[in-house]
Amino acid sequence: MMRRHGIFPLVFVLAGLFFLHGCSKADQKEHHWDVSSPSGSIKVEVAHLPVSSDEQNNPNADKLHYRIFYNDRVIIGWSPLGLQYAGVNLADGLTVLDAALEPFRDDYVLLHGKQHEISVAANRLRLSAQNADAAKIHIDFHVQNDGISFRYVVPEQDALAASGTVTEEYSGFKIAKGSKAWMHKQHAAGKWTPAYETFFYKMPVGTNETDFDTGQTQNYEETFSGWSIPALFETKETGAYILLTEAGLDDGYAGTRFASAVNDNLYSIEFPSQDEGMGQGSALPEVTLPLQTPWRVAMIGDLKTIVESTFVTDVSQPLDDLFNDENPDWVRPGRAAWDWWHYQKTGDLARQKRFVDGASEFGWEYVLVDANWNFWKGDDPYDQLAELVKYAEERNVEILLWYNSGGPNNEVTEGPRDRMYPARRRQEEMAKISALGIKGIKVDFWHSDKRQHIQQYLDLLRDAAKYKLMVNFHGSTMTRGWERRFPNMMTMESVKGGEAYQWDQGPKAWDNVSYVFTRNVVGPMDYTPVTFEQAFVDHQISYGHSLAEAVVFQSGLQHFADVVDLPDAGYRRVFARFPFVKEYMRHVPATWDETLLLGGDINTHAIVARRSGRDWYASALSSVETPHDLVVNFDFLAEGVSYTAELIRDGEDPESLIYEKMDLSKASAQKIKLLANGGFSLKIVAGK
Repeated sequence: MMRRHGIFPLVFVLAGLFFLHGCSKADQKEHHWDVSSPSGSIKVEVAHLPVSSDEQNNPNADKLHYRIFYNDRVIIGWSPLGLQYAGVNLADGLTVLDAALEPFRDDYVLLHGKQHEISVAANRLRLSAQNADAAKIHIDFHVQNDGISFRYVVPEQDALAASGTVTEEYSGFKIAKGSKAWMHKQHAAGKWTPAYETFFYKMPVGTNETDFDTGQTQNYEETFSGWSIPALFETKETGAYILLTEAGLDDGYAGTRFASAVNDNLYSIEFPSQDEGMGQGSALPEVTLPLQTPWRVAMIGDLKTIVESTFVTDVSQPLDDLFNDENPDWVRPGRAAWDWWHYQKTGDLARQKRFVDGASEFGWEYVLVDANWNFWKGDDPYDQLAELVKYAEERNVEILLWYNSGGPNNEVTEGPRDRMYPARRRQEEMAKISALGIKGIKVDFWHSDKRQHIQQYLDLLRDAAKYKLMVNFHGSTMTRGWERRFPNMMTMESVKGGEAYQWDQGPKAWDNVSYVFTRNVVGPMDYTPVTFEQAFVDHQISYGHSLAEAVVFQSGLQHFADVVDLPDAGYRRVFARFPFVKEYMRHVPATWDETLLLGGDINTHAIVARRSGRDWYASALSSVETPHDLVVNFDFLAEGVSYTAELIRDGEDPESLIYEKMDLSKASAQKIKLLANGGFSLKIVAGK
C-alpha cells in the first residue's frame, strides 16, 4: 500500500542535494539561498536585490528575488517575491531569520487521471523572514526533477491583524528575451465569462495582451482581462520548455491569472476582476490567518517531461479527511452519451431513454441529462428522473444531471437554477437526487475566480462527496489539482472544445494539438471529443484525428459528443460504415495507469500512449496540412511480452478509415500514414 506522505532520511541532505549560503542575520543580505532537485538538474537561487526608486517610494528598500537554473543555465531570471497583507508590506526589506532545508517524499494514488500510482521525490527550502516591524512570512520552495513551485505562509502573530485583505501578490516569472510563448487570453466578465474558453496562440515572450489580436470571434462581446493559466514557453537560451500554472488552491484564496501588461518579460500574478460573478464578493482575497497561498508552479524540461508531469497534483492537498483515508469505490470514471451537443436542447424522457439505449449498445457507462430538464412537461420531473434511472439501471447505464451554479453569480436562465446555492438548498437537492439513484452532476456557469466562488466550488465538492455524487464543472475555472483532494471531482471544462462547433467556432487541428502541451497537462479536460462529421465540415479535420481525441484528451468522465439516437446520423452513421470504430469506442478507457508522450511538437503533432492494466492505447493528432508519415517506436512496451495491435488510421480521404492488425514487441517500429490534419489510434493488447 502506498503511504500518503513522508520525509527522506537525513542521508539525502548529506549527499549534497541542498546548498545553503549564509544564515547569520548580520550579513544575510550579502548571501543567497539555494535548493536543488534530487537529480541536481534544476536549482532555485534566492537573494536580496535592490528595488529601484521607479518601483517603490523607498529607493533604499530591497526585495527577495528568485531565479531558476536548468542544467546550470538560467531559465527564469530574477523575479520578485512577497505579499501585501492588511496594509503591511511583506516584500520589501525582509530579513531572513532562518532557512530550513529538508528532503520530501510523498506517495499517493489518483482514482482517475494520467497516472494511477505516483511517487514524489523533491527537496524543500523554507525561508522564514520578517519586515522592519517584525511581521513574519514564510516562503516555501518545492523543487523536483520536473520543475519548481513556491508559496507563501503567513502565520498568526501579534504583529499582524488576525484577518485582512491581500491587496497585492508580487510574484512573477521573468522569461528570457527572444523566447516563444503559447498563451490564451482571459475573457473579461460577461454573461458567459470568464470561463477559460479561448484558444492558445504562439507569440514572442513579452507580448502585452492589449497588443495582441487573436482574430478569433465569439458569440458574445469579445473583451479580455489578462492572460489565463496555464502558459507555455520555449526558452531561447536553453531550448527547454516552461509551463506556468497554479496548484493547491483552497478556499482561503482567489484563483489568479497573469497581468495583461508584461513589462521587461516579467509575467506578474494578478487577482480576479471586481465585476466577475455579477460583482459578487471581493476581487481581492479577504483572509484569516494563518494564510497559505496556492503554489506557483513552473514545470521545466522537454515537452515529454511536461506532458507526462503530475506536478499539479504532486503539490496539491492530499485526500480530504471526509474520505476517511480511503479512496471511494463509488467514484467510477467512464464514458457518457448526451443529447445537448447535437440538439442544443435537452430532450424529454423519451429521448433520454433512446440515449440510454445508445449508451448501452455502445458499452458506455453514463448518460448526461443536460440543462432545463426541470422544465419537462407532464409528471413531476423528479418522478420522470426516477423512471429514467430505473430504465437505465436495467441496461447497465447510470444517469448524470446538469445544474446551473447560480445563485447570484450569473444571469444565465438555463435551469435548474438556485439549487446548488445556497448551501442548505444544495444539500437538500443532493440528498434528493442521490436517493433517486443519480450518480453525478454537471455544474455550469461559474464566471468568477474570486475567493467566495472558489469556496463554493470546494463546498460543493464536499457536499457531493457526502451524497456520493461525482462532479463535472463547466463554464468554470481552470483545474488546480482538486481531483487529488476530492476524487469525486471528475473533470472540468475550461477549454474551447468540441461544444464550440455548434457556433461555428470549433477548434482547428492546431488547437487540438496545442491542448496536449498546455491545457490538458494540468488536469482533466472535458473537451467533449470525437466529433467526426462536424470537425470535418468545419476544419477538414480527418475522422482519424477525431477518433484519436478519445485517448489523447484525458477526462475522468469522457462525454462523447455526437448523437446516438438517430439511425442514420452521428455515431450510428460512422459505426455503420466502420464497425471496428464502434468496437474500439466500446472499450477505450476513461482513466489510466500511466501516460507517455511518444513524440510531438506543439506546432505539428502529438503522439500519446496511455496504459490501462497491461494494455496500451496509443493515439496521434496532427495539424500538418499535407499528407505525411509518423514513425512510432514501441520501446515503452514490456520486455519479453508479445502484443497484438489494432490500428485505425486515415483512409484515402478525411472521411474514411482503415483498420489493420499487427503483432508488436518492444523492438517494433511502425511508419503510419496520415492525411492532412490526420490522426491514428492503436489498441495494443498484451499476450502471455
